[in-house]
Amino acid sequence: MRRPERSKASGQALLETALILPLLFVLLLNVINFGYIFVVGLNLAAAPRSGALYSIMGFSTPGTLALPAAGPPATNSTIRWWAASATIRSSVAAAMTR
Repeated sequence: MRRPERSKASGQALLETALILPLLFVLLLNVINFGYIFVVGLNLAAAPRSGALYSIMGFSTPGTLALPAAGPPATNSTIRWWAASATIRSSVAAAMTR
């Protein structure tokens, strides 16, 4: 019985995989490392802003402030304000044309 002839390329795929796989791992780890460095940079850039906000507001952060109830206002104060501002605008416009 005759043995099948082996091609000269046997093991070529294994060798190529062994050569390329470490490079792919290095590339993947560098992408993860770059993402981590990017997040750290963003946090360092936001730290002064957060510190300034805390120095202005102190302990009264948005989480501790009492907010009004959601929904439409109980009175028509918005309409009264708009009417008053329209009256002021018309009186200013009349004063400017004199």
